[in-house]
Amino acid sequence: VYELDGAGNRTTVAEIGDDHSGAPGIYFLDPSDPPADSQVNQYSATPTENREYDENGNLIRKSAQGDADADADIDIDDFTEFFSFVSRAGITVETGARLLAFGATGGDPGKVEMTASAQTSRVVTVPVFDLSLVDATIAITGATIEAGEVTISSKSTASNFGLEKGNLAKGFVGNLFGLLNQIPSALISSIAGFTATVDIRQADAKVSITDSSIVSSGDVKITSEAKADSKTQAYSVTRGLLLGPIQFAFGYSRAAITVETLIQGTTTIDADGSVVLSSKGTTNASAKARTSNQADAFIALNPRLKDRFKKFEGNAASMAIAVANTEQTTRTKVDQGSVVTARTGSVDVVAKGEVKTKPDASIAQSIQGQAGIVIALNFDTTTVEAIVDGTINAAGTSDKNPVFNPQATAVVDTTANTIRIPGHSFSTGDQITYNVDTTVPSGSTAEIGGLVQGMSYTVLVVDKDTIQLAKGPSINLEPSAAKNNPMQTLTVPGAIPFALNAIDAAANEIRLPGHGLASGDIVKYTNDGHGAIGGLAPDTNYQVIRVDDEFIQLKAETAGKNDPVLELSQNGALGAHTFTTLDGSVSAVVTLGLIDDTGDANIIRVADHGLGGAATNTVIYTVVGEADQIQGLIDSSGYEIVVLNADSFQLKDLVTDTIVDISDDGTPNTHAILYQKQIEQFNPVDD
Repeated sequence: VYELDGAGNRTTVAEIGDDHSGAPGIYFLDPSDPPADSQVNQYSATPTENREYDENGNLIRKSAQGDADADADIDIDDFTEFFSFVSRAGITVETGARLLAFGATGGDPGKVEMTASAQTSRVVTVPVFDLSLVDATIAITGATIEAGEVTISSKSTASNFGLEKGNLAKGFVGNLFGLLNQIPSALISSIAGFTATVDIRQADAKVSITDSSIVSSGDVKITSEAKADSKTQAYSVTRGLLLGPIQFAFGYSRAAITVETLIQGTTTIDADGSVVLSSKGTTNASAKARTSNQADAFIALNPRLKDRFKKFEGNAASMAIAVANTEQTTRTKVDQGSVVTARTGSVDVVAKGEVKTKPDASIAQSIQGQAGIVIALNFDTTTVEAIVDGTINAAGTSDKNPVFNPQATAVVDTTANTIRIPGHSFSTGDQITYNVDTTVPSGSTAEIGGLVQGMSYTVLVVDKDTIQLAKGPSINLEPSAAKNNPMQTLTVPGAIPFALNAIDAAANEIRLPGHGLASGDIVKYTNDGHGAIGGLAPDTNYQVIRVDDEFIQLKAETAGKNDPVLELSQNGALGAHTFTTLDGSVSAVVTLGLIDDTGDANIIRVADHGLGGAATNTVIYTVVGEADQIQGLIDSSGYEIVVLNADSFQLKDLVTDTIVDISDDGTPNTHAILYQKQIEQFNPVDD
């Protein structure tokens, strides 16, 4: 029997007989403390929980009431604020609380799920100092939980969308938000001659269960996870007005987390299935400091500007300091006096930690440079531990090496691409190796279609008896956490690598880093139709002369030891040029590009670059390896693309809005243009 107020909200619920499914009791809407709960139709207290809201009316805490016989599901949504410094989410279940999820009499048991998730993602960070503090906590004390499945999880993430620029070979992908973060540093340095940025991200996640009882007819999973991702970048592009001939850039990033899953006191966990107790932490700190006096050198070389800016005369000194710091404590612990029982399954007590630090400091000196100091430091403190001081009872074991017969009925489902392994004990993300048992009778050892003997795969758990396999890592997605920020974006990155001066006409050498070829190898030369290398003919075999790991020379296929090598030149060739051994075991490729620096051309030529179809006209230029960048460009910096045709483009300065004056100094190296190939937005809640 329900009693409702004028807005349709419950005020009381009376039970009929022994049926507790309607959560009988009093429902209270506080009329005080604007925004009043009664004004916005939100419950302050129900028979199963108390609720707390912040000054904006957002739910920030639920506390379970004692002696609640009704079904109980407690869930706190992801609390995300893109421009905030602090984000917190918490669930408190207090002494005497009873969370019972058994449904109506005779029905199947339900689930108890508790999720506290907090996230702060900073888009454009504060130039000098930026800070994020994130906390997600679940505290259960003196409570009773009984359900078919019990899932308790806390998760916190502190990150930004700042640009992490690095080596293309390490998978670098740029984005527009990173470019926006560079602009304040450049403006500050143009005034002061120095810039300093500090970025601190702290994320804490904790689940503590103290003196409580959890009984499940299925599985129990209690997890905490935190990730702190700090990226900062300091750029000093001129000597400015304050420090005279001195330039200084300082970047400091700190990522810190505390992740704990604690089973404390006299807590008992009794599950008919399996029990997972885990904590996972990830810290990533990336600090970049750059100084460049190239703008000053340009002024010094221009008579009109030199007379106007006499203070720029003389030599310059530069210093760049980058410091990356991480601190992590990831702990899963079962206290003495606590008992964990899995009657038919396994008990996993797991702690995982991942740490990455990347300090990067550099200077770019032109003719005015006198001295330069570069310092890059990283400091890491990490504690990852799984501790069992209590009692573990597991009837089953964690079998991560199951044996199955793919020819048995209903084991391999080729429609759903699933494999049925009853009680497999895998978790999504586990890495496995697929092997065929060669000891069984002949004719039964064929590989499952789509799988390769000895290959590693990632597990995707469908249910406790069924899995799928993927070639790469997977992510567990939970769309309900995105309610407060429904629009999400997926970006497909693109990269256009090209080699300059890879054909050395003076030495008759071809630059093919890590080519793997040996002297005497016979290779077939092919190109993609954008002109052949001078001295070579497409689809023709040649004999290799190995110079070193980077360079080779070529002879005619039947040439003798004393015959000369072929004379080579780029001859305007672009695109991919491939040298493949006749048995196909080695294939080395060079993608040729050209710089047209005649007059005011300032053109980069790369065959079929595809930049005309990019999602944005902002790109990142980077140089692969430690060699010099194209003169006029700055490594890992952003530019506007100006497409001339399918094989040619120019780069425009984002600040001055003018075409960048570039030139080729003849140094052999590989360069790349990074861009956003495709951008898709979607609503994970509604879609």
